[in-house]
Amino acid sequence: MQRLTLILGLMLCVVQFAGCVRGQSSVDLDAGRLYPQDKIQNEVLDVQVVRDMARISITNTTGRDFGRSILWLNQEFSKEIPSWAVGETIQLDLSRFENQYGARFRAGGFFATERPKNVVLAQLETQEDSLSLLGLVVVQGAVRR
Repeated sequence: MQRLTLILGLMLCVVQFAGCVRGQSSVDLDAGRLYPQDKIQNEVLDVQVVRDMARISITNTTGRDFGRSILWLNQEFSKEIPSWAVGETIQLDLSRFENQYGARFRAGGFFATERPKNVVLAQLETQEDSLSLLGLVVVQGAVRR
């Protein structure tokens, strides 16, 4: 009986210790950006966002270069873009976008365990314009099956 009590006590300690360790390691201290609620979208650029499974591709079809910018998806997830020249196409992995809490965009893919999110809104925040966001046209934001 004492041996059974000792084994159960040890098992309880191991379970409690494992819970403590997991709780500490799952905290993400590197949170992402907060969506700029104070900025309004004044303009929609003639730039199309096309999704291909877990990636998006965007071609700068405007007549201007963009410096360092932030691309926002669904008013929640963001990713920094170093620069974007006229005519340049960029391809971005959707799982690299994260929200203010450090959670990643559910991009989907072959090994995905959860249903992927749709891209319904794309906006560009530039350093040149500190008051507004530039809208982009999402032409294919849902995951094709």
